[in-house]
Amino acid sequence: MVATKVKSIDQKVIWWVGAFLLLVTSYFNSKTQDPFNSPKFWVLLLGGAWLLGHLISFHKQSHSLNSKVLRFTQILLLLFIGASTLALLAADNSQIALFGDNMRKNGYLTYLALAIFFWAVAVFINSSNLIILYRFILLSAYVVGGYALLQMSGNDFINWSSSGMALFSTLGNSNFAGSAMALLAIISLGGAYVYRKDQITFWLSLIAFGILSITIFPTNARQGLLLLAFGVASLFLVLIYNFNKKLGLVGLIFAAFGFILSILGMLQVGPLERFLYKDSVSVRGYYWRAGIEMFRDNPLFGVGLDNYGSFFKEYREVGYPLKYGYSLTSTNAHNVFIQHFATGGIFVGTIYLILTAFVFWRGLISLRRFEMDERVLRSVFFIAWLAFQAQSLISIDNIGISIWGWVLGGVVVGLSVTPINEQIISQQAKQKNRVRKNQLGLLQPVISTFFTALTLVLVVFLYRADSAMFQQRAAYNPAAPAQKDIFYQLAQKTLKAPLQDLQYKVMTATYLHGMGFQQEALNLLEQLHLEDPYNLDALTFLASFYENLGQVDNALVAREKISKLDPWGANNYLQMAFNYKYLGNKVQQQNYLDKVLTFAAADPMVIKAVPELTTQN
Repeated sequence: MVATKVKSIDQKVIWWVGAFLLLVTSYFNSKTQDPFNSPKFWVLLLGGAWLLGHLISFHKQSHSLNSKVLRFTQILLLLFIGASTLALLAADNSQIALFGDNMRKNGYLTYLALAIFFWAVAVFINSSNLIILYRFILLSAYVVGGYALLQMSGNDFINWSSSGMALFSTLGNSNFAGSAMALLAIISLGGAYVYRKDQITFWLSLIAFGILSITIFPTNARQGLLLLAFGVASLFLVLIYNFNKKLGLVGLIFAAFGFILSILGMLQVGPLERFLYKDSVSVRGYYWRAGIEMFRDNPLFGVGLDNYGSFFKEYREVGYPLKYGYSLTSTNAHNVFIQHFATGGIFVGTIYLILTAFVFWRGLISLRRFEMDERVLRSVFFIAWLAFQAQSLISIDNIGISIWGWVLGGVVVGLSVTPINEQIISQQAKQKNRVRKNQLGLLQPVISTFFTALTLVLVVFLYRADSAMFQQRAAYNPAAPAQKDIFYQLAQKTLKAPLQDLQYKVMTATYLHGMGFQQEALNLLEQLHLEDPYNLDALTFLASFYENLGQVDNALVAREKISKLDPWGANNYLQMAFNYKYLGNKVQQQNYLDKVLTFAAADPMVIKAVPELTTQN
């Protein structure tokens, strides 16, 4: 289905974009510690490196007659990457800022690669070569929907340890899967109309839409269902508008009203509340407000790219731990715009807002400038992009979804400047292929191979580190002392792996302790605390290990540091009170008990601890 004969430069670039879009969406590796985010991150980096060679070699041979729009797009993307670079340099934890947080991977390199994808699509897409990208999108729909059908039928070829959760397809999370299915379904349905004269493409598109419409329900993702409903309704409104503008405008008003009611219902307001509200929306309010506070305290460069999780407990409201527990945390603001401001600062957040507004404006221009099928063609991708932006208000920038938002953004911008006269495009393509064809044809593979080779070395290191952690976890078994030596060797392999995730090192310390290597675990945690003073997990385990070893004074030092990073940690204050009771310091014991009682007196954990801490020795 994707074996399109590639001739022009434009077609080559779009073919590569489509291929990597498919791979990022569908690829996962069950033999790595992070089977979804890390593999998608690696493919994204390789794709960005390869496309960078095309941009350097061929960007002056773009299809557009209106280069001012593309130049402005390039400026926005360069400003975004430049601002992100400053935020990277200012971050306390540069490793997280560069590679992204554990199980997220939304660091500097991710957004650099996404910006390259956006730029490549915006420069080289046109309504003639769009069919190449659409075929890859259709194939992605079959992969995501097909694997979802396998999971629904109980025939998943991988025995996931969390197989009891809702359907997650190739995205690793049911909410992400629901959103991805909605985006793919919207494009498939629109594509069925746009390419209706091609019977094969028409029926393949309708079947893909049917599969995705069926599999989206077991994800239990309401956001996915709302996005699908929004997309389908919007597509029909565009068709109505094509044939009757007045009727289309009336429909648009009703649709906008319904969309607003739906958003309010999700936020626990209005008549649709009982149908659309979920408790997970309320908890997002805590995430949003914490992110806003992070930005207020760090307005220039934020707390560090993707470092939200390191500071969440410091900025969370007291109501959050009282309602959801003291150990529960978050590593993301669950709102892409707040996340950028909180972790990247004013420049990153503002430029991202401007870029988003610019894509929206170019989408509106397309709807006004083009007529009939040309309008529908552009509407399909604009509506899908709008759906992506809608889910980004309450969700995480997951790589498997984010690449769609950035690619669709490039499509919207690129198609908004495509000449209507396809004969002009054809003449341009022939002329461009003649201009320095031999030099450019040789230059591009050399540059692309150079960047990809460098990136491949990085990816190999990252893969080995993730794989080593997976092997160590598989060998961890405190009930099997005979495995201690094997486990220890794998633990050392994990720690020696270049570019190892700091959170995996913390996990290794806990596993070492569980297997009886207590001193090694303690030494490792002390080292990790020096490397990352904001890592609460390392500090918490370190305090606990000190207490197990009877080093109460050291434990109190660690817990004092925890109290600054987690000011509403009632469990930490209670443990400090117990430690002071152990030392016979009744004054400090009472001080920390009183501190807990000021905000968590009704908590069952506190109620249980009070008699023990008030009983005389």
